[in-house]
This record gives sequence, C-alpha cells and structure tokens, in this order.
Amino acid sequence: MFTDDMVSGILFNPHYQSYGKAIALVSALDIVENREKILKYIADHPSEEGNKLKPIIQKMTDDDNALMMMVTFK
Repeated sequence: MFTDDMVSGILFNPHYQSYGKAIALVSALDIVENREKILKYIADHPSEEGNKLKPIIQKMTDDDNALMMMVTFK
C-alpha cells in the first residue's frame, strides 16, 4: 500500500507497476469515506493538480466509477 504524498494523500494499491510508474484504482466508496481528509490534504498542500482534483472529489458519490491514479515514483 502506498500514499500519494504529493497531491491528495490518498492511499492506493497499484494494480500495475513498471518503469517507475504505477497505476491504481481507488473506489468511489473509499474516496467518499475519506473525502474530508483528502480535501484537507489538498488545502494543506496546494498544487495545480490538487486544484484539478478537488472538484472531482467534492462531487463524487459512492455510485461513481473508481478513480484511476497514475503515479511516477521518484
């Protein structure tokens, strides 16, 4: 299990990992259950990516599709 420590603070478990990149799906239910924590992380760590993600997180319901995360490891 990994944590996105750059944009969202979301925990994720990669489904695919190669060449320093990972792809993970985070269920809408996980996003909804952790919405306030994620929005606080975005507010505490301002970024252009966070500004794009914020309205998605705010509008998600547990019936939505999973959120796909593509992460580049440093």
